[in-house]
This record gives sequence, C-alpha cells and structure tokens, in this order.
Amino acid sequence: MMRAARAFLWVLITVPALAADWPMGGRGPDRNPVSPERNAPTDWQFPTERGKPRNIRWATRIEGGYYASGGPIVAGGFVWVGTTDRLSDPKNESLDNAVLACVRASDGKVVYRYVSPRRMFPADWPGQSLTGSPLVAGERLWFCTNRREVVCLDLAPLYSAKGEPRVVWKFDMVKELKVAPKAMMIPGPETHGSPAAYKNLLYVPTGNAVDADGKTVTAPDAPSLVCLEKDTGKVVWSDASPGKDMMCDHFASPLVVEVGGKAQVIHPQADGWVRSFDARTGKLIWKFDTNPKSAPLDFTGGAEASERNAVVATPVFANGRVFFATGRAPEWGAGPGRLFCIDPTKTGDVSPELGERPKPGQPNPNSAVVWTFTGGGWRETDRMHLSLSSVAVHDGLVLAADRHGSVHCLDEKTGKRYWSHNTRASVYGSPLVADGKVYVGSDAGEVHVLELAKVKKVIARHGCDKVIESSPVFAGGVLYVLTRGNLYAVAPKR
Repeated sequence: MMRAARAFLWVLITVPALAADWPMGGRGPDRNPVSPERNAPTDWQFPTERGKPRNIRWATRIEGGYYASGGPIVAGGFVWVGTTDRLSDPKNESLDNAVLACVRASDGKVVYRYVSPRRMFPADWPGQSLTGSPLVAGERLWFCTNRREVVCLDLAPLYSAKGEPRVVWKFDMVKELKVAPKAMMIPGPETHGSPAAYKNLLYVPTGNAVDADGKTVTAPDAPSLVCLEKDTGKVVWSDASPGKDMMCDHFASPLVVEVGGKAQVIHPQADGWVRSFDARTGKLIWKFDTNPKSAPLDFTGGAEASERNAVVATPVFANGRVFFATGRAPEWGAGPGRLFCIDPTKTGDVSPELGERPKPGQPNPNSAVVWTFTGGGWRETDRMHLSLSSVAVHDGLVLAADRHGSVHCLDEKTGKRYWSHNTRASVYGSPLVADGKVYVGSDAGEVHVLELAKVKKVIARHGCDKVIESSPVFAGGVLYVLTRGNLYAVAPKR
C-alpha cells in the first residue's frame, strides 16, 4: 500500500527552475535547497584585513551595510536580495527603509531597488532587512514587503534593458485582511513571506502576530495564510485556524505539493501546528501538533519556562516525505528542538498524540510521524536545538542546522544520526547541497564546507568580516553568499 501511495505523490513543478537559476526560496517548489549543478567551489578567500580576495568574481556592497538577509534568489541573469538602506547616506541618519535590491549577475552592479517605507514600531523594527525570498516565474516576480504588502512586478522592461520593473499589482494585507503584524525579528530567506505558487494561485503568510507583550492576540480573526490570484492579487481564500491560540508570529512560508492527484498547501502556523489545505479551496486536509500535549502554553516566561514552540522555517518535501523542525524567535534562545519527518498522505489529526492541552496525550493511531530526531549523548552539539532553518535532503541524507550552531547529518529513512558538526556560532539560514558538498553560513561570518557523506569530513571553512544570516545558493556555476551588507559571487574571474 505504501508503494502505491508513493507512486501518486510528487512535487508540483509549477515554477520550473532552469539549471542556472534559483528562482525562489529553496530553489524549487519542493523547497529543498539542492543544486543539480557540478563544480561547486571549495577554494576561495573573502576580502578581509587578513588576506586578499581569491576566486571572488565580484563583491557588491548592498546598501548601507546594516542588514541584508533576504534571499538571494537568481533568475534571468539577475540576483535579488532583501536588505535595508539604513546607513547608506551618512548625511541622512534618519534614512531607514526596507529594500528589495536587484543585482546583475554578470558584474555585480545594482540595477534596481524597490524601496518600502518603514512602519511604526512594534509593527516594524528599525534597520530590519526585507526578509524572505521573492518568487520569479517567467517575466513576473512576487514578494512580500516589511509592510505586509504582496507585490507583483513585471520584469519584462528589465530583461529587455528598456527600463525598470513595473508594479503590476499590490495587495495590502494590513488594510484588506486586518492582520496585525509585528516586527520581523527573525532574519533569513526561509521566513517572513517567501511566496509559493500553484498554477494561477499564489500563497503568502500574512504575518499576523501576537502583540509586543508576547501574549496578547490583537487580531484573532485575521488570517494567517492567504491565497491570491497570481495575475490580479484578488483573494481566493484565506485561513485563520490559529485564532486566539497564537503564541508567536507567523514566520514560516508555505510548501505546495501534490498528493494522490490533489494539490495541498502545507503551512506551519503560530499556534505550533502545521496544517495542510486544499490548494484550490482552502479546505483543511490534515493538521499536526508539533508539541507534546503536556507542554505549557505560556510563551512569555523565557527560554527555560516555555516548552511549546512553533515551526518558523519552510517545510521541505523529498521522496514522499515532509520535513520540518521546531523553532522560535532568536531572543528566546536555543533550547531543545525536534525535527520531524512525516507522511503527508494521511488526513485529519495526524499529530503524534491525542488529547487536549494541558492533559497529557495518548499515542495517536493516525499519526503521520515517520521519525523524530531530538539527538542524544553527552555533547550539546549532538542534540537537536530550536531551528530557524529548512533542511536539505539528498542521496539518502538529511542535513539540518539549528540555533546552537550544530549541523546534523541524518539517515533520510530512519532519522539515525550519522554525525554532527559544531559551527561554534548561530545558524540562521539553511544548508545548501551542491556537487556532493554541504555549505552552511553562520553568524560568525563563516561558510563551512563539508562532504555529503555518512562519515563527517570538513573540506574547508572560509571567514569574512560580516555576519551571515542568509542561505548560500549555487546557480549558474557561481556560489552566492549574502552577508550583512555584502553580496559575494564566489567563482573564478572570467
């Protein structure tokens, strides 16, 4: 029966990625950050005070060098990154907007900037980058701003060198859906509005959040997920399942897969549940509670007091399974986390346990859990901590990074840990798999390169002078590394 079920389950290729492109967060609709290209680099030197650059095709300063954590994505010969213009003008200290910047891949020149004005605190945060990753399909680009506006751009003028991209439509989720967002405190390309698509539909997390006090739900009836028409921005359906049970912000972006001939949108939500919806109608297909039923609801007592978490990064689909890890905003620390592998063919409540909080639950006979990884052993590095990252799955291995700075290599079928690597710094972005290698950036400003194998082998470690909060991507034979303020194209100069 399992073989038959798997035969009817596949990823929706609604946004085909050319070999040289990385057109959305996670590269493709499966959100699995694996490049099919070969010859990914291992030998380079970032320009620092300690050494001259080597094998750096170009390095571009992105705006003011304050924050840059959105993307990068690569499409049509251009690289798109989310950043801010704070500190970009020494004569204007009050300048502070979120920016989507477009960089020409051939030479690193910034050719276009979409500027989004800052909202008032606590709905926005001073100096915060535009986070998340845009989605590019053909001559259209969709992204979500810091103001919780969904924007569609026409890239035809840019591609034809006849002008700047043109705004086709803009949808204000605060105005139209009455959502109450909060500052984008979590950086990274896997959080805060990386759209997904299916045929003529677009799926965007609204950013509806708890108040600045961390416990008041200002807009319990406002949706957490919205489906729009790609061409017009018209609302097709929305979902507000978390309601008053929200305990944090809606950080995670959706995953779209097709199961048994039916497209479903899988979205981690701010009450700690991951839910799946019919892609066309929004009808609930299944729901999964990522927390033990006995875990306390209080999310305001600090990292040690709060045991109930959410999923803040985008789920990943691979070989008939869905993978996601629990996490929370960085200020809550790097406490114990759990990485799940689940079967998305089930329906109804597919949580590990049954029963309502705070009564301890009984095992759920309808559970979708294939395996759960929490780690073990006396070394802190060997344990799974709260995560801001999506996993990467390739060649039977799962690569997962966490806030403690550990990178775990697990067996895809069983969740058995083969090895863990300590980056000795927090990891915000997701691992990249390319050409038999694993690339991970850390907030110590280092890129760790490891061999994709059951036995751990560190190939290289490259340091720069800036914090890395995004995920590295490999597209068109170039490794792109976005740091706070700089975008590097790692490849031999032509």
